Amino acid sequence: MRRILIISLLFCMFSFGITVLNAQDNLNQKGFELKINTAGLNGQKLYLLKRADAAFVVLDSAQLNKAGETLIKGQLLLPEILYLSIDKTQKYISLFVENSTISITPDFNSPEKTLITSSSIQNEFEEYQRAISSFAEGQKQLYTEYNKAKSEGNEEKMNEIVAKSEDLSGQEAKMKTDYVLSHAGSVLSPMIIQRELSYTLSLEELKDIVSKLDPALDKSIYVQELRSKISGMERVAIGQKFTDFELSTPEGETLKLSDIVGENIVLLDFWASWCGPCRRENPNVVATYNEFHDKGFDILGISLDKEEDSWLKAIEDDQLIWHHVSDLKGWGSAPGQLYAVSSIPHTVLLDKNGIIIAKNLRGEALKEKLRELLD
Repeated sequence: MRRILIISLLFCMFSFGITVLNAQDNLNQKGFELKINTAGLNGQKLYLLKRADAAFVVLDSAQLNKAGETLIKGQLLLPEILYLSIDKTQKYISLFVENSTISITPDFNSPEKTLITSSSIQNEFEEYQRAISSFAEGQKQLYTEYNKAKSEGNEEKMNEIVAKSEDLSGQEAKMKTDYVLSHAGSVLSPMIIQRELSYTLSLEELKDIVSKLDPALDKSIYVQELRSKISGMERVAIGQKFTDFELSTPEGETLKLSDIVGENIVLLDFWASWCGPCRRENPNVVATYNEFHDKGFDILGISLDKEEDSWLKAIEDDQLIWHHVSDLKGWGSAPGQLYAVSSIPHTVLLDKNGIIIAKNLRGEALKEKLRELLD
């Protein structure tokens, strides 16, 4: 369950876990039983869901009657986060499910007030959430202060608040890392890495922290996702040759990355119209393009938009005059997955031979690299 923090000022990100229910494996083991108090919800439909590709997928559902209790059964290889929801609401109750009997008194109006008992991993999860809650409160306060400074046009104060937010995010990441390292055998730890840390870690850092997890967790879907992410990052690591792809342009034509690699230094710029940090960075990218394009620099913008009109309007409004492509699949973007993109803005710099030579260079850092290569 994603909290809205000031971190959105710095970059846009996503995170998800894929749940695998396998009733055919370990049938001699007890599965889970969710005993859900559904009094007062008569006539509505209850859903048990997972998160996959940044969307909810229904695992099971039940039409609620006057009995006041609904039982949902299943089996998990290892504990995972699942979600409960009912008709006509966008609010979801998250719970860490393990193969045991779990009693739930849901509150779909205020999910944080839901009562969950008889789940040891859920108790650990709630304890962990309480431990990190002060960071969310701190970011919430900074977000309020940022908006106030923005309304006053106080750019100096805005920059100061963003710096404080970055510092607080660093403290939070350290606390989460320390937790994982001191709980290497907990099924909670790979979830924390996958959902809350992996997007901030380098390839080597990610490999190192995953290697410290207890091998007994190898079947966890979160560990599987982490290993898949590591493989993807290795495929597009600095020093590797570019991976080609082909997508539609705003004009409805198709463009391959290989069509523009070979003569110029090329920047792959992953962004979206809805990403505030991307839009704020765009003036810097425009200035860099104008300064270095005639010297042998080109850009391919890959949008993680879903709405074509929003994508095209942002290109026009921000005066982005370079190449653009998108499959309008959001976080399901094929190039985004090829290049292991988990937050935006995200950039990949290719030399004239199509070799990846740098990542996530922005502003003056990108200009310095281009001066080194082109001046």
